[in-house]
Amino acid sequence: MGRLALAVPGPLSALGLEAAAPNLLWGLLGLVPLAVLQLYARRRRRVVVPFAPLLAETLGPAREQAWWRRLREALSLLLRAAALSAVVFALAGVGAVSADAPDPHAILVLDEDATLAAREGAGPRAAEARALARAWLDARPREPDRLRGPVSVVVAGPVPRVLAVGERDPARLAALLADYAREPLAGRGDLGGGLALARALAGRLGGPARGVVISAREAPGAAPHAAAPGAGPGADGLAVEWLGVGRTRTNHRLLDARAEAQPDGGWRLLFEVDSEAPGRRRLALEVLLGDEVLGGAEAEVEGPGSTARLEVRLGPAPRARGVRARLSPTDDYPPDNEAWLWLPARPAVSVLLVHDGAPRPYTVAALAALDFLDAAASGQVLARDLARAAARDVTVVDGAALSPGSLGPGAWVFLAPLGGDLPFEVGREVADPLVWRTRAHHPLLRGLDLSEAYAVRAFALAGHGLEPLAFAEGAAVVAEGARDGVRYVVLGIDPEGSALPLRAAFPLLIRNALRRLGLEPRQPLPERLGPGAPLARPPGAAAGGVRWRLGEGGPEVHDPPGRPEPPGLPAGWSGILWRKVGEGPFEAVGAASDLDPTRRVTPARPAAEAPAPAVALAPAGQRWRLLWLFLAVACLAADLLWLGSARRRSRGGPAGGAGGARGAPRAA
Repeated sequence: MGRLALAVPGPLSALGLEAAAPNLLWGLLGLVPLAVLQLYARRRRRVVVPFAPLLAETLGPAREQAWWRRLREALSLLLRAAALSAVVFALAGVGAVSADAPDPHAILVLDEDATLAAREGAGPRAAEARALARAWLDARPREPDRLRGPVSVVVAGPVPRVLAVGERDPARLAALLADYAREPLAGRGDLGGGLALARALAGRLGGPARGVVISAREAPGAAPHAAAPGAGPGADGLAVEWLGVGRTRTNHRLLDARAEAQPDGGWRLLFEVDSEAPGRRRLALEVLLGDEVLGGAEAEVEGPGSTARLEVRLGPAPRARGVRARLSPTDDYPPDNEAWLWLPARPAVSVLLVHDGAPRPYTVAALAALDFLDAAASGQVLARDLARAAARDVTVVDGAALSPGSLGPGAWVFLAPLGGDLPFEVGREVADPLVWRTRAHHPLLRGLDLSEAYAVRAFALAGHGLEPLAFAEGAAVVAEGARDGVRYVVLGIDPEGSALPLRAAFPLLIRNALRRLGLEPRQPLPERLGPGAPLARPPGAAAGGVRWRLGEGGPEVHDPPGRPEPPGLPAGWSGILWRKVGEGPFEAVGAASDLDPTRRVTPARPAAEAPAPAVALAPAGQRWRLLWLFLAVACLAADLLWLGSARRRSRGGPAGGAGGARGAPRAA
């Protein structure tokens, strides 16, 4: 039903009236028949004598009473019209309205900070925050079945969302908050995004609005430990009031954890800690592998704002391992007392050297100089016996011609001369080649200078999946590529009769090729991953074929098809990270720690006291309806009193006796 608003000009311009427009208009039309009936009744009381116009007079009192009758009839009509109008106003809900609403639109912002998991007495801080939100809702000015002002609710989670928009039903709001209280906390709430969403909501709904934020931390962009409670500065027309939640200060934390590999194969673990509790504290750090303590250290902190550094050294280990650092004693917020570190084993690559009778000495020397070569697992084989040899990480074909069927999936390095079964095409022979153009920033050519390496001949390279890296006489002579599961690096410059083996370029090329083909696919993630860190795909893994998992049976992250970049580590993850490529098994590849130096458990504002519940007020419309009905009864009572007084005056006055005789018609 539409509402009709009427502003009052003059000094009361801030006030006005509103009503249900159809009810008001239809009711006021009832004044028309009232006036018609009044005129008709007055017409019926007059008698006209056609042949005696001087004697034409009413049947009632004499001529000297006509003015009194007219006054009586006019005032009675006004009182009846006023009574009818008051009844119409009551039915239409006419009442005063203020241009500035006494209770503006309120937007409640619930901060899902990760520190809501901190203990506050007997329960978590999250329970205190939700109880404060419910108490704030109960304190809103209300009528028996509706709030006097609209309320919206915004949840400032990792992805801010709207829980309610312009709601006036307190029962529905209470149900929404109760359902929200049963949801698991996502943690790491985006308070800045929640405030931006609240400002956008206030702008869309229009009118005055104010925000109420329930949080244990300072406003985004505010100075650390800003302790000013109450209303904050308005932003985009939205004045913000902060309600602090949480009281605990019993917290110390790990700020940073990192690992440094040592030349002997051991590790140097470095940690930074601090405390938010007042007074001096002695903290102990342990590094554990499962339940086994590998090492530890101790430090003292002087109070809020002071930090300390700790160092733990670990010896070499034969395999990769994930270790956990644990800070003690326990406090009210355990999640920031632990950090995970991944310590990869020293990498090694096994090589199978393929030749036609004997390997070339410079190839053997280049392989022997590699510090990551697994000599015990490496070996040599004749080209004709390649099909019977055990697989290695990388196969190096030292100028031999492979028989058909010998080439299989895996990593390969081909050294000229080239022939036999190959995953690429060999073109024309380039005589007296001069390498004048290279992709110098490519990892395979990093640190190489082929322009001064004298060579007798080279072979032009081409084929599907081949990426040229160095050129001579316009033809590609160094390249890498992949085809049918074969990943390869090919050197099309013949080392025989050239200065290439005598220079550093040849051993550097062998080293770079084995690193790229043998080490990078197994390269672990960094020793510690934080929230949002990209989960790098292994080389050659297609998008959609990789899954990551936290712990043995924890949550998983999938790499959906079509995603150009790998996904990021979710917030809140802490533990050993496992990776599965395609249909293979899961393997441990790293560690995740949700350390955030900006996260503070100490409240930025004093804890707010829960407001008292509001007393339900009678609806303003009901009060106005009673007022209009009272006025209608008063007008009708005044009309009856006025009519009675007028009749008594007519009977007892000059018009009652002699006056009436004088006013009676006489015979002609």
